[in-house]
Amino acid sequence: MKKMFLPFALIVVLFNSCSSDDDSLDQFIDVTGTWDSISFIANEPLFDINGDGVNSLELLDELPCRYSKLVLNEDLTFYQENNSWDYNQNSNEYECSSENDISNVNGTWTVNSDFSLLSLNINDNTAFLEIEFDGDTLKFIANESFLDRNAQGELNTIYGEVLMRKR
Repeated sequence: MKKMFLPFALIVVLFNSCSSDDDSLDQFIDVTGTWDSISFIANEPLFDINGDGVNSLELLDELPCRYSKLVLNEDLTFYQENNSWDYNQNSNEYECSSENDISNVNGTWTVNSDFSLLSLNINDNTAFLEIEFDGDTLKFIANESFLDRNAQGELNTIYGEVLMRKR
């Protein structure tokens, strides 16, 4: 009985090791490159910034000047730039910053083994972003605030998902 068990166990080990090698090759995903924002979907309807009478979930419908770019380099450094916007209480409107007022950060990045978490290290502080990757689209489950006003114009932090497309 021992003689039959050993060859069977060896075959199982060899089969599993070959299988896991193939799986690891299939799971390699290249997220390096330049990514541009294409969508910001909020977790609840947004303040009607554009005044069209619709409280959209899509930030770019309400604030089309919103901009974000993320560059993930092969050497595991990154660069990100964004414009900003402010709420003007006098006019009850959001306004985007000028093209000369772009904020940027840089640092290093890593992604976990199942490509579900992107870590951005900026000056010894690490931000963890849940991600989903589908070919040329990278989706972030955002932990940053999109806006600070809900659909009724009340102070409330609105979160959501950011979709970025590879150039």
